[in-house]
Amino acid sequence: MLLSKLARGGRAKATLAALLLAVVPFLSSNCGSSGPCGGEASTARLHADCSNEPCATGQTCMAYYGVAGAQGPLIKTCEIQCCDNAVCPSPTQCGTTVDGPPGNTCR
Repeated sequence: MLLSKLARGGRAKATLAALLLAVVPFLSSNCGSSGPCGGEASTARLHADCSNEPCATGQTCMAYYGVAGAQGPLIKTCEIQCCDNAVCPSPTQCGTTVDGPPGNTCR
């Protein structure tokens, strides 16, 4: 029922697209019971634009909308995904950013 409401209209489709962009990066996340959560990744080019250049070791190119939502530009930056209370490479810390990439990343 919710998806049928979201499927109507252009704004609803943009909202659904933004929701998918927020969820998809975590389907391949290292967070969970297996694998490391941060700590082994490089901080080189951290938070840099990854539209045309690859990210450093241990980083993921994450696509998201900023504070303007789907009306704004699609932002792509190199991020290190982390679990709650994970140890991120020094001097970064695991946390969330309101207008940044979805979920927890090393900041």
